Amino acid sequence: PDTQKTMTTIEERLLAEGEAEGEAKGEVKGRIHTLRAQLEVRFGALPADAIARVNQATPADLDRWTRLVLTAPTLRDALA
Repeated sequence: PDTQKTMTTIEERLLAEGEAEGEAKGEVKGRIHTLRAQLEVRFGALPADAIARVNQATPADLDRWTRLVLTAPTLRDALA
């Protein structure tokens, strides 16, 4: 009985961790999608290198670039 309870607890923890990881990845994907849309509206079609940078951005990059896109005069400045 105790072994079964322990196994269920471990299983529940692993499932919760997997769900949290999936949610975090989904959030980053959504932020990337939004930033790309903002950059395209502001600067036009994005070159392949800019798309690659945004697609591989860290959460810290996304935070910074999401703010910069509002005031940066150029695409290069927005992705600084």
